[in-house]
Amino acid sequence: MKLTTTDAGGKKVAVNWTLAPANCGETKAGGLSTGEYVYHAPNTIPDGATEVVASAMNAVNSAQTGKAIIRVVPAATVSVKAPAQSVNWRQS
Repeated sequence: MKLTTTDAGGKKVAVNWTLAPANCGETKAGGLSTGEYVYHAPNTIPDGATEVVASAMNAVNSAQTGKAIIRVVPAATVSVKAPAQSVNWRQS
């Protein structure tokens, strides 16, 4: 999920991220421009977690903060079972 951070004037700013609860993913700049980040959910969501609070603090001005609430859901497991088939072979 892409996250964009801006100041009150709409200018993109660099921030430091804190995620809660712990072990519920990570944010990375990932080579994007200043103020653009990507949130990566964990492979396994901790028991009971339904939301991650991503708190941002401006890297230059710690008085500027914000947060995003990200809803997380476990991945679905899908299995497909093919019906049994029979093949009749007749040689002529």
